[in-house]
Amino acid sequence: MEVSQSIQQSTFDQFQKLIKEHSSNKHEIANSITQILENTSLNTFSEFLQIPEIDELKTGEYEKFHNTLYLFAFGTYRQYLENKEKIIPLTPVMDKKLKHLSILTLATQKKTLPYDELMNELDIKNVRHLEDIIIEAIYAELINGKLDQKNRQLEIDYAVARDIKTENVEEIAHILSDWLKSCESCLNCLQVQIETANSEKAKGLKHKEKLEEQLAEVKKNIKKQSQQQNFDDQDDLKIFVEGAEKNLNKERRGKKAGSSSKAWFKNF
Repeated sequence: MEVSQSIQQSTFDQFQKLIKEHSSNKHEIANSITQILENTSLNTFSEFLQIPEIDELKTGEYEKFHNTLYLFAFGTYRQYLENKEKIIPLTPVMDKKLKHLSILTLATQKKTLPYDELMNELDIKNVRHLEDIIIEAIYAELINGKLDQKNRQLEIDYAVARDIKTENVEEIAHILSDWLKSCESCLNCLQVQIETANSEKAKGLKHKEKLEEQLAEVKKNIKKQSQQQNFDDQDDLKIFVEGAEKNLNKERRGKKAGSSSKAWFKNF
């Protein structure tokens, strides 16, 4: 992805230099716009709209060239069909690129795109042609997804970003801000649950130490009692000790089961 961005930047710099060299010749600048739209390395175009020499084409003889560049930056194939009289005739390369860009726009709206919707938006009459367009977009690394021929739909996993209008930047900033707040809320919730789990673990370890101390005390008392009572049968002594250990272990397991039965992780 970084390589692709580097190529786009290099291509932009080359065209910008070319446009500056023909700053007094609007016809040559218009030809440059056609070359820009046909260039396979370029998929974003808003930077070109900010070049003064291109901005001057907004009105006048070459207005259609400016409109076409604007369409490729922010528009869709459906908008092209509805405004053909304001746009220059598209070459086959430009036609295909605008269809690819339109798929990117649709991919930002939903992750599953029915074939019928795509065929309508791209003015394509048969499924084979549509799938060829989609496959070319995948090979160009514009989208990542898979064709579901059985259900006649395109499942989108990833799509590169298109140009963003200046008036949409604030809206995007609000969306990202809300997303950040949601992430912080989730992080705080997880932190609370981690602290609770650590606290329960510490309590468990403390209880285990207490049980081990009690067991050691019991063994000590048993040994003391055996000396006082002068056990003659060592087997009786062994049974007595094992019984005491069994009772303490039973208590330990009961405590552990009680603590683990509490659900500490909260769904959110």
